[in-house]
Amino acid sequence: MRQATTPPATRSSARRWRAGSRRSDARLPVLGIDNAFFGNTVTNGPSGLLSLSATAVDTGTITAVANLDFFHDAKKKAYDNNSELTHFVISPAIALQLAKIKVLSSGSNQGLLETVDDGVLLAGLPALVSPSVDALTFAWGIDASQVMVVRRTGTTIATSKDAAFGEDALQIRATSRVGFGFANPPGVVRLYDAA
Repeated sequence: MRQATTPPATRSSARRWRAGSRRSDARLPVLGIDNAFFGNTVTNGPSGLLSLSATAVDTGTITAVANLDFFHDAKKKAYDNNSELTHFVISPAIALQLAKIKVLSSGSNQGLLETVDDGVLLAGLPALVSPSVDALTFAWGIDASQVMVVRRTGTTIATSKDAAFGEDALQIRATSRVGFGFANPPGVVRLYDAA
């Protein structure tokens, strides 16, 4: 069970609060859910990918990405563990590094990555970008058929003027209850520097 709560709004922001901001407040639990999904074991909440005995692909120390070999290695290791990866999840910093890889090391400004309507493909698989991927992880390879995200209740939004009466503010709370299931933990592949 994970509960995300927004800080009290200031007086000026309370005046600007509109129905449109309710939609953005409903997105607040998404960051908490993403952090939990990519996180480690927690006491009061779902344990995430870092808590698994996932298959590892050692990327070594990466200062600049030169090729996509790690992603092909991850696909092979997933197959060895009865998993067929459906996508990779990378951090924004890694996405930027990958976007800068060129077809030729000199004399070309053509990017190596294939861009399709839905985004970028890495080793033939869609790449998703999440700021919740930890800094030590290069990428996660995931088989969507073996990972479950279960939502017990929808996101609820509650407001209160009472609790913040002294500050003349409006408090907003967004709550969502979720759990994660991993049918085949070795089928999840973590690409990182194992040193």
